[in-house]
Amino acid sequence: MNQRFSYYNREFMYKRFMHIMGTVCDKIFGERAAIEVDMSGMRPVPLVRVPIINEEGSSPTSQTNLNPEASEFYPRQIVPEEARTMFLTFSRGYPLSRHEIVNFFTLKWGGVVEDVIMEHTRPGQNPQFGRIVFTTSTAMARVLNGQSKAKFLVNHKHLWARPYVQRHGRTRSC
Repeated sequence: MNQRFSYYNREFMYKRFMHIMGTVCDKIFGERAAIEVDMSGMRPVPLVRVPIINEEGSSPTSQTNLNPEASEFYPRQIVPEEARTMFLTFSRGYPLSRHEIVNFFTLKWGGVVEDVIMEHTRPGQNPQFGRIVFTTSTAMARVLNGQSKAKFLVNHKHLWARPYVQRHGRTRSC
């Protein structure tokens, strides 16, 4: 990679870098961890003696870089449904069914769909919007691909998707 390539692609590279920082690094470290690192002056983590069992069954101690003050790891932290939900809109006169939406997202990103909620309409009327709940918040980030909203073509019909923002004080129609 030469300087000319970097110069001409600097905006794209910056956007991708910021996307990775916002989706991956924030999920892993969070804002609090970044502040703690900054406040610590980048001091190295003190070495801790941890017993390691060798093949003979004895347990000599050795040094490791594990942080003794780290919080306990929980592999299945529950992310609120609102953080995993996107609002969907369809073109007037070209509605999509729940089945079409689930199939589209499953074919494109795998088993990432937990639920699809469609607008409640009167008989004979087509829904114009809905919500999709993903199994993880990272699935939603993959769908958006660093953008604030995304447009898809599902069975020759337009589908717009953006992060869902629940409005308090209003009744939910879907």
